[in-house]
Amino acid sequence: MNDFKLKKIMRYLGTALLYCAAIFACICTVVKPITDKIAPALSLFISNTDTSFTEQKLTELDITELSDVTGGVINSSDVHFPNLGDQLGTIVISGKNGESVNSKLYFGDDDAQLRAGVGVYYGSTPPGYGSTVLVAGHNHLWFKPLKKTEIGDTVTISTYYGVYTYEVTDIQVRQATDESHYDLLANEENLVLYTCYPFGSIGMTPTRYFIYGRFVSGPLIDRSK
Repeated sequence: MNDFKLKKIMRYLGTALLYCAAIFACICTVVKPITDKIAPALSLFISNTDTSFTEQKLTELDITELSDVTGGVINSSDVHFPNLGDQLGTIVISGKNGESVNSKLYFGDDDAQLRAGVGVYYGSTPPGYGSTVLVAGHNHLWFKPLKKTEIGDTVTISTYYGVYTYEVTDIQVRQATDESHYDLLANEENLVLYTCYPFGSIGMTPTRYFIYGRFVSGPLIDRSK
């Protein structure tokens, strides 16, 4: 094969490759919005059908070990600060419409925790530490009944070191990127629950449903002791 024919073939191959690359780029541009919506839903479906990972990540709590202490002060040295994946206890929301939420409560809001229950955000604190307790849950699982919660309802968190109650004072829908609706450095005990909004949606959404709770009772933890 002479050089002229070889150059001609290479030119044709180069043109064909350019066309293929252009077509591929166009397909990706068109399909990306669809895959962005499907991927989270597929992830949720897979996570709900595979429980082996959850069993490896979580530390379950014997329900008979939950404390009935509702007040006073506890030394921090007497309380084990949880590791990621530890079960803190249970959370129940009740009001005039009856019981809405009833779930296990874990420390951490990774996929493993949120498949088994609801989780305290790893950057906030467990109940009793005198700051913001930020709790997340999936809107198609344990926090699905959250839409029934009303102002004035009672949130009860039972842990192995005490029972904490909060009164629902506010409900808001906010943008997921807006971090001004909670204060992780607050110097008083308060509760914030949140989930994706609107309810019934699949996958991550740009908005969140927030429920705010005022601290009513529960043993406070003295961090200096």
